[in-house]
Amino acid sequence: MNEAKFSIKCKLSEMDKLLDHGEGDDEIRIQHASLLKDLNDITSNEALDLSQKAKIRWSIEGDENFKYFHRILKSKRSQLANYGILHDGDWIVEPTKVKTEFLNHFCNQFLKHLSPVLISISNSPIISKWSKWRS
Repeated sequence: MNEAKFSIKCKLSEMDKLLDHGEGDDEIRIQHASLLKDLNDITSNEALDLSQKAKIRWSIEGDENFKYFHRILKSKRSQLANYGILHDGDWIVEPTKVKTEFLNHFCNQFLKHLSPVLISISNSPIISKWSKWRS
């Protein structure tokens, strides 16, 4: 498979040179597209083959740390979960209200400090001063 891939890459390289110099006609463009498709098919097949080999290897050898990592992941997930929130002295635990309070908090937080939007700039004096300073 590597020989076919190498051969296709060489042909594509030659065609690219022709096309870059404007010497290619429609027939060369069609051949170029066909070779690109063939190269893509070979690459896809190689990727599928490697993926399948990895799955087989993992199923045969297994993973010693599988349970350990899942236990850590599960505990980390539970640590990061927000089951409730304290808002104005009241503990809110209903998921929809918690989400609403989070949304309101962050909307208020980020909408307070909107930066002005610069639509157009006439900065030629700045650029000329900067270029003098730089040189």
